[in-house]
Amino acid sequence: MPNFTKLEALIYSEKRCAEALQMQREVSEYISDMFLAYFGDKWASLPGKIVSAAKSRVPADKQPILFS
Repeated sequence: MPNFTKLEALIYSEKRCAEALQMQREVSEYISDMFLAYFGDKWASLPGKIVSAAKSRVPADKQPILFS
């Protein structure tokens, strides 16, 4: 476990924090896509929020191929 002796050591630059947030978004999207692929045969029972998030990242002309 990290051990900080000075509080200043806990503060990072705005750029580094933004990079960490972007990485978190990308990893979350990747994990979500992996679960979506794994449970794809249960498409009709997936929560609407998951389905709409996946469809928002796929062009409309490709959706029938991927989501049918």
